[in-house]
Amino acid sequence: MRCLRLIPLVCAALTVKVLAAGGPDDLISQGNRAYDLSQRSQIRMCADSLDAILRQGAMSDDERSDYAVSLYKLYGNYHYENCDFDSAAMYYQRAQDIIAAHPETHFASLSRLLLLRDRAQLHYRLEEYHTAASLLAEADDILEYDRPYEVGGNDWLITKMSYAMCLARIGEFDQAIDIARTEIDAATDKTGLDYARAQRMYAKIMLLADADSSGALRAYKAYFETQKRYAMQNFSRMDARGRAEYWQSLRPFIADCYRLEGADAAFLYDVTLFSKGLLLQLSRLSGNEAASESALTTLAYTWRDI
Repeated sequence: MRCLRLIPLVCAALTVKVLAAGGPDDLISQGNRAYDLSQRSQIRMCADSLDAILRQGAMSDDERSDYAVSLYKLYGNYHYENCDFDSAAMYYQRAQDIIAAHPETHFASLSRLLLLRDRAQLHYRLEEYHTAASLLAEADDILEYDRPYEVGGNDWLITKMSYAMCLARIGEFDQAIDIARTEIDAATDKTGLDYARAQRMYAKIMLLADADSSGALRAYKAYFETQKRYAMQNFSRMDARGRAEYWQSLRPFIADCYRLEGADAAFLYDVTLFSKGLLLQLSRLSGNEAASESALTTLAYTWRDI
């Protein structure tokens, strides 16, 4: 979870038609992934498209209830990303009310787990850590007994690490570190953004526990190198909104790095160069204007180049 760390709709009608062609399950998957990437406009597009499908009424009552849970969750995600926490809480509660009102209905394990995880993130953001930990303990039970995710896969990893983060926040450091180390070691994909996010969570847990500062530094460095590669590969394809959202998603990480100033000044300098390079591109580019190849090269600068 990023916060465990940590929009106007252009041509909205056309967007709904295009996205709706993928079907409700595809829309939910796209919306959840957009939430992982802090892509607010994409979350809203997926939610509006799913809403349009539900309004057509061509499904059973059980299906409608199940999809409505995911719909309200996505709207909650959208408002959460816009820091409208009251609206986010309202939509999450609507989703929870549907589940509570239909105890005879078998809601998909995955939809229940994701709702618990996102409600926990909201409480975490509000510094209600015990509530967040309790919700993630329920999510962990679903994870372990229903197995909606592959053990060791990216979604399994992020859910487990989110639980470990909450445990660290309430002072359960031994359990948090044990979970974090176990899941980091058992991860089946150690190359992508999700593993990098898990590394960042691990580093944060180490900082909260005041343990293994060298391990925290290594984890932050691994996360940073992955983000640099991602920016080099994708920044030129982002529009102005996407670039701004990407920058916002990195700000908590950059703030955490300054807590390690005494551990590795060179690393902090590299992070500063990267963040300044991103800010420079944000100020220079507008709309769908693409970053130049030379501008992207500057994002890879290190203190040695200076």
